[in-house]
Amino acid sequence: MRAWRVPSVGVVLVSAAALLSLVPSVALAASWTPASFQEAIIMGLDMIDQSTGFVSGGASNAQTNVMKTTNGGPSWTEIPSVAQGEFQLGLAATSASTALVSGVSMLDGACLFLTDNGRRFTNSSMPDVSLQQSQDAQAVRGCNDGNRTFAAVGSFQFYSSPAVNGYALSTDAAASFTTYVNMSEIDPDAFSARYGAFPACDTAFISTGTWPDTTQTAAAGSFKLSSKVHVSNKGLTLNRVRRHRHHTHGHQSSHNVKSGGWSGSIALTTDGGRTFKNVFTSDSFYFNQIVCPSVKVCYAVAENDDYGYVYGTQNGGDSWNELLRVSGTSLMAVDALSNSDVFVAGGVLAQSGINGTIFSSNDGGKTFEQTNLPGYYLTNIKMTSLSSGIATATDEDNQSDILYLK
Repeated sequence: MRAWRVPSVGVVLVSAAALLSLVPSVALAASWTPASFQEAIIMGLDMIDQSTGFVSGGASNAQTNVMKTTNGGPSWTEIPSVAQGEFQLGLAATSASTALVSGVSMLDGACLFLTDNGRRFTNSSMPDVSLQQSQDAQAVRGCNDGNRTFAAVGSFQFYSSPAVNGYALSTDAAASFTTYVNMSEIDPDAFSARYGAFPACDTAFISTGTWPDTTQTAAAGSFKLSSKVHVSNKGLTLNRVRRHRHHTHGHQSSHNVKSGGWSGSIALTTDGGRTFKNVFTSDSFYFNQIVCPSVKVCYAVAENDDYGYVYGTQNGGDSWNELLRVSGTSLMAVDALSNSDVFVAGGVLAQSGINGTIFSSNDGGKTFEQTNLPGYYLTNIKMTSLSSGIATATDEDNQSDILYLK
C-alpha cells in the first residue's frame, strides 16, 4: 500500500507538488466511493452509527436540503425542510430523530431541528435574532440530558440586545434557543468564533480566526466559510489563487495578533460559558474544525495561504503541540474516534487541479498516514470506525459530493 508515514517530531513540510504526484493506495482509494447524489452545497455532516447519518446544505435556488442515509453512505433520501434562503453549514445528531442544523441567515435565526419523529426539519425558535452566522453545530456531552443539548457556534446579532461571539445553546433538542454564550473576554474582531467541541457539560473549546482582506460576510447572498471556501446562492466556489507568501510557520503569540491580517485562537471555558480564556493564539493562521474525544485531548486544524496545520493537546488545553505542517495544503476538517485515532481532511487547491487528502493517525498524532483522493477537496469528515466513514467534498465542477468508506 502506497502511503506516507509522517513523523510529528519537528517541522514537517510536504509540498503541494508531491501531493499531486503521489499515487494513493489502490485499496484505500477505491474504498472511498462517491454516492449517487450531488448538490450545489453540502457541508453539514454527522453520523449516529455506521449506518445512519445526515448531511445538510443547499441547492442553487437557495432551497435548504437535508439528506439522510441508513446504509452508511451509498444512498440518501431527502428530509423535508421548511427553510429557504439559508446556508445550512453545520449539523449535529444524537439519534435518528434528534438533530440540529445550523447555518447563515441575513434576516433572522437559521437553526432547524428534527421533528415529527425524524420525518422533517423545521425552524428552531430563536426570538430576537436578526442575523446568524453559524457554520458549526455540536452536541453537548455530559449534561443530565445530553441527548437533548445542542450548541450552534458562531456569531449572532439581535434586534434589541448586544451581539454575541460564541454559541447559542438549546436544552430541548434544538426546538428553541434562549441562551446565548458570549466570549466577552475574547476580541471578536480578531477571534471570530468558527467551530466548537463540547466534551463535557461545562467544558467547551471554541476555535476562532480571521484572515486577510475579509470580514466573514462577503457580498449580499454569500458567505466566506474560510479563505478557501465561499458559498453563495449560486453554490460553492474554491479559492485557488494563492496570495504573496509572507508567513513561514505558526507560533504562539500574546500580542499583535492582526499584524499580517491572520489571527487564530482556541478559547476554553470550564464553567459553562461564564468565563473564557484563549489557551492558544497565533498571528500566522486561523483555525478551522476542532474535535475533543475527551476533556483532556483535543485536535484542531488550521491554515494560511502557505500551510495546513494540525495542533493537539493532551492536558486539557494547558499546552498545544504542532503535530503536522503540510506545505501548499488546506486543512478544513478533523474527527477522532478516540484519544489516539484522529483523521484530518482537506486538499490541494491548485490552478492545475484539486487533490483531496486525508491524514490519519492511530498514535495521537505522532505519525500520520496519507491517502489521496484526486479531483476532490474535502470539506468535512466523520468516521464511524477505522474502516468506515463519510466525507463531504467539492469536485472540479464546484459541485458538492458525498464520499463514503466501507
